[in-house]
Amino acid sequence: MADTEGERGGNLQFLQIAPMEKSRRREGSTGRRWSRDVEMTEAEIQRSIVEWLGYVLPRGSLVHHSPNEGRHKVQWRVAQKRLGVLAGWPDLEIFCHPAGWIGAGGWRPIFLEVKAPHGSVRQTQRDMIERLRAVGCHAEIVRSIDESRDVLAQWIRLSHG
Repeated sequence: MADTEGERGGNLQFLQIAPMEKSRRREGSTGRRWSRDVEMTEAEIQRSIVEWLGYVLPRGSLVHHSPNEGRHKVQWRVAQKRLGVLAGWPDLEIFCHPAGWIGAGGWRPIFLEVKAPHGSVRQTQRDMIERLRAVGCHAEIVRSIDESRDVLAQWIRLSHG
């Protein structure tokens, strides 16, 4: 992610990662060729969104990921819950500098739940999004940088990146 206090623009280069790309396997010993669609994983999409946010958010903004996923032993989950980890917490928390806020109703935190193109949203995630909205936060589900841009542009003055 770009340093929010550093320079932006100029010679920035982005990896162009499409949500779906064709993959071909070379001819094998069987002589058959096959192709399959390969989707970006949720982690790959999230990494690309976080990198993109580093270029487009107003200076002084913050992006945070609370690691709350993966398979862990019950003891670990119990310990995390006691520390305040909540099931269904969104992947990304965005705190925009107030100077970059354009949304009506004043500044609010923004939460993004990142999913792969065909990934499903768990009920705990749906419930948490509703709870966050109920206390005045913005919370949305996104599946790409394009969806993230569309969501964030409603509330934040984004740089072109």
